[in-house]
Amino acid sequence: MLVPLPKLDEMNFVRDIAPKDWMKPADRDDAWYFQRGYGALGVIAFECFRARMQPQTILDFGCGHGCVARMLRAHFPKARIVGQDVHADWMDWCGTHLGIETVVSPALIADVTLPENSYDLIWAGSIFSHLPESAALHLLAQFRQALTPTGIAVFSTAGQVMRNA
Repeated sequence: MLVPLPKLDEMNFVRDIAPKDWMKPADRDDAWYFQRGYGALGVIAFECFRARMQPQTILDFGCGHGCVARMLRAHFPKARIVGQDVHADWMDWCGTHLGIETVVSPALIADVTLPENSYDLIWAGSIFSHLPESAALHLLAQFRQALTPTGIAVFSTAGQVMRNA
């Protein structure tokens, strides 16, 4: 059964923010940071609704300190959520504070291999914006083989800043 997206202030999510989380600039408050993750969750939840799918296994690829992963955990509490990033200390923080499984990624995208047929949902926030074409194609191929037959990949690219550049 698909779950409607509650308002941000009605959600029960982890409100601890890693001290070195680059997604939260010093001049912004916590609400600003949480809104970033909630905005991504809105896109993800909409795509799950369109696919008529309630994910049981989720990969947050390039999850950083878990800005989106915390929202995924709150909205899909029974799902197995895996965060993957190149920074081992960030993955340690996410595992300890957000209660998700973590995987440390190889530094080179060409070395990334994902387990076949493992995820109903893959989220990748602004990863492709930073990759050359060959790396992006490799990662898309990995996403395709890692998705279950009814799974979906949802990802963002450059975003509003680049659109206005």
